[in-house]
Amino acid sequence: MYYLGVDGGETKTTALLFNSKNKSIHALKKGAGNIAVRGMQAISSLINEIVLGLLKEIEIEKVKGATFAFAGAGRQEEKN
Repeated sequence: MYYLGVDGGETKTTALLFNSKNKSIHALKKGAGNIAVRGMQAISSLINEIVLGLLKEIEIEKVKGATFAFAGAGRQEEKN
């Protein structure tokens, strides 16, 4: 059983894949993850790149939970 966490910030995005014993299995660092600056299309591509990168050797069915947090995501423009 695995879990995925992604923190998209103003200057970088950090993503971790860890197991049920809280042991980090794989980590990625990518570019800025601010939706307000990069736009939804770019962030969608970034999420796809992260998920594919972290799950190279693990079946997606084995991921039991994921949390994604991106700067700018709470703005009214993104909620509509």
